[in-house]
Amino acid sequence: MKTFKIIISVIIIFLLPIIAEAKSDKKKDDNIIDAVTVKNGITVTEIEESGKEIFEFTGTHAESVKKNLLKVYNVRATINQPDGSEIIIMTEVAYYNKNKRELTTDKYVEIISADGVMTGIGMYLNTEKKIFRLLKDVQIDSLRKTGDLGLNIPE
Repeated sequence: MKTFKIIISVIIIFLLPIIAEAKSDKKKDDNIIDAVTVKNGITVTEIEESGKEIFEFTGTHAESVKKNLLKVYNVRATINQPDGSEIIIMTEVAYYNKNKRELTTDKYVEIISADGVMTGIGMYLNTEKKIFRLLKDVQIDSLRKTGDLGLNIPE
């Protein structure tokens, strides 16, 4: 019995520095709760090979649902257009699949661009294939004037 207590004591003595180090590492980065949850903000950016940022989204916090799939809260995404303009997408919750480069939600979505505002329920965005869909209850409020289609059509 005495040998058992000594072995336990030795194990504890050797493990204490490791436990203390793990706790101090956790204090260094308060944003990481555990291996699958991030608090205090998350940003994901997609950059072309040329170095140009094409897509970025932020969220207040996120959690890993499964490998390569994040659930992100209070999402604000920015799509950078070739002409330099931006399209802003906002939703309460979205899922980001890193491998497929997809951002999806079944919640209310608001999209703001220089042309107007679109809203709807549910969204599918694939940045690799350049596919964007609002899934239902779509409403469009255009900010363009009649005849302002960029086609040089006289009014």
